[in-house]
Amino acid sequence: MDDCEWIAGNALKQENLYFHSNFLVKSLLRHLVQSQSFSIGIIKRGISRYFINTGITSHRPAPLYKPNALDVLQMFDPQLFQSGSIKLDPSSYYLQPSMMALFHISGCSCCLPHLAVQKSCYFSAMLRCIEYGWHIPCSYASIVPLYPVSGNYPTVALYADHVSKEIEKMCATKVLHPVHSSSVKFYTPINAVIKNSDKNRARTIANILITDQASLTRASDILVAAGLSKIKIRVTTDHTATGLNSCSYSPAFSYPTIADALRHVKQNCFMCVADIERYFHSYPTAQDDRTNFCIQYGGVSWMYSKCCFGHTACPYYTSTFGAEYHRWFTHIYGIPNSYIVDDWFTAALTLSLCLSQMQTICNVFEICGFTMNAAKFKYGQQVVFLGILIDSVTMTVRFDPISAKSFRIELQVHLNVLLSNKHLDFHCIRPICGKLNWFAELVQSGRLHITSCWNYLRFYRSSYPASMNQLRQDFQWWIALLLEWERDTSSSLVYRILSADTLSRDPNSVYVVQSDASGTDGYGYYHSYLNSKDLQYVSKRWDGSLDNPNNSMWFELRSLADFLEETTISDCMLVWLNDNEASTHGVNKGNCKDTASRLLLSSILGRCDQLHLQIIAIWVPRESNQFADYLSHLSTYLHRSSVYGTLAAESTATGGEDSHEVEQSIHH
Repeated sequence: MDDCEWIAGNALKQENLYFHSNFLVKSLLRHLVQSQSFSIGIIKRGISRYFINTGITSHRPAPLYKPNALDVLQMFDPQLFQSGSIKLDPSSYYLQPSMMALFHISGCSCCLPHLAVQKSCYFSAMLRCIEYGWHIPCSYASIVPLYPVSGNYPTVALYADHVSKEIEKMCATKVLHPVHSSSVKFYTPINAVIKNSDKNRARTIANILITDQASLTRASDILVAAGLSKIKIRVTTDHTATGLNSCSYSPAFSYPTIADALRHVKQNCFMCVADIERYFHSYPTAQDDRTNFCIQYGGVSWMYSKCCFGHTACPYYTSTFGAEYHRWFTHIYGIPNSYIVDDWFTAALTLSLCLSQMQTICNVFEICGFTMNAAKFKYGQQVVFLGILIDSVTMTVRFDPISAKSFRIELQVHLNVLLSNKHLDFHCIRPICGKLNWFAELVQSGRLHITSCWNYLRFYRSSYPASMNQLRQDFQWWIALLLEWERDTSSSLVYRILSADTLSRDPNSVYVVQSDASGTDGYGYYHSYLNSKDLQYVSKRWDGSLDNPNNSMWFELRSLADFLEETTISDCMLVWLNDNEASTHGVNKGNCKDTASRLLLSSILGRCDQLHLQIIAIWVPRESNQFADYLSHLSTYLHRSSVYGTLAAESTATGGEDSHEVEQSIHH
């Protein structure tokens, strides 16, 4: 045994921290198996909270967390769920509160013993918001227009035929009612919006870029002739312009993600996707509020009696009901399910069971007054759920080429505007942010390239030139990536779905690396598969040719980057243990502020995507990182540029009283 192996063996014996017995890693994996949270996005968002709650993290206080739209108890906000003062005529809306109450009672421990919804139960307030209408919490007296808008937006005239038909449907379904102009508090401008999915179909199937009414009609005709549904126009209201949104109470929340659907995906299972028609327009608003929600169209004043697209609190309000429905299907029927707004997902081991589950979901919604079309169910062992193709045979996800091509074209148009030193239409920025955020759920390196877009949404015309340059660069990065997805030829763009079965049975599903860096000497790390008893270790001195910034976060990230540059592992979860909070937080968040560290983090996450490594970082106390600390000094102590070695479990059985002396010599 040479000197470095003897030193390492004694240090490791003293620390006694093999990965398969590491309390932090075992706790994390136990938590993941129990909760079946295997999306890297969910893991990263929950890891800080989990370890803070278990009392094994640092002094950092627990951050504030948004309520999750799969948990109705988190979502229910008494301040938001206020009802009107006048009971509505039941014929003025389609929802069936009495039937909704029966479903709730069946799954509520508070209401079931009494066979009635109790006033003390949150659902009592939710039902009242249907029977009396939703009284939207807003300081109406404080409303001041944010920016001037004269009349409606140009798209309303551009797609006049389709807008007119949509207005007629909204009148027929009791969403809009004519009102005398003397009763109107103020008018809200309306916009005509085409859903991204419809734009995708027009571009890729009909080969038409929709720019006006004529191109819209041609694209719809081609799609209908091919047996597909026609393109829809959504009429939205700009309550931001009027100032109504800024005066309304609208708490933040977290939408369900693709990860919440993936947790139900098992090898060779079948999946089904369906959606509720006119979901927002199903929920009635209070008589007290309606004169504040008025539009003008065709020379007539119209008043909204249902939730409208464009009001800031409507997504939270309707998603809280969605969380309630999710609870019914989970606890009453035992149906694995997830949803995002009006799109619902379920999975089962056989096709017949999968379709039966979705039919049950459909039946429940129709009993409650919603409309779903069974003919539009999308099912199989490969399904596209909001632009992401899920494959249960290969247990992978990848991006749908049609959606990628459409969004790439859209981003290129926006980039051309930015390159001409002009600003984008403010209303298109948030959808771009949401779409990129969705993609970054799987592409870890994508987190670094969405911050500029969110900053642009926040500061818009006040953005600094440097921020605008970063936005242009990030758009170019996404366009290049979308082009690869569009071609659908690169295996590096396929991402593995980690399941409880995979983590529990596959010995190569989790790889662990633990590292430390010394600003004066160098860095070191040791690594192995989770259940391996053989550890490989590395110690390196700082390369004098590198311009190392005097930054502890950069030092720690450099040790991880070195591992990734040399590793041959792929297609697994990579757990990185480190005693530097800033670096572990940066890896989990996918971003950091320091410029040098940000560049290094970008290469780390890009390399992880290339190797199909889903990385999570865990902070450990310094006293639990002694062996990596020894390695950060070892190459300097031995006067070598680098030291490599392998330690079998048996090799650490030797050692003796000299280990303390070795430790002292290293530190001196």
